[in-house]
Amino acid sequence: MMPDINGYQVIKELKDSPVTSAIPFIYVTASGEKSEIKRAVDMGAYGYIRKPFDPDKLVQLVTICVKE
Repeated sequence: MMPDINGYQVIKELKDSPVTSAIPFIYVTASGEKSEIKRAVDMGAYGYIRKPFDPDKLVQLVTICVKE
């Protein structure tokens, strides 16, 4: 949990800014609800990883983001 802001607010602010809108956003959360995954992806998240997660999977997803 982040104080004073949630992940959806973060991605909205990043996607709304011309300076950060093209940066791939990987959503990392403890929630695995399908509706929340869909919401994050619909908002522009490149990927969605549930905690606890395999660090290798995160590195793999980041590597894919960087190559695109």
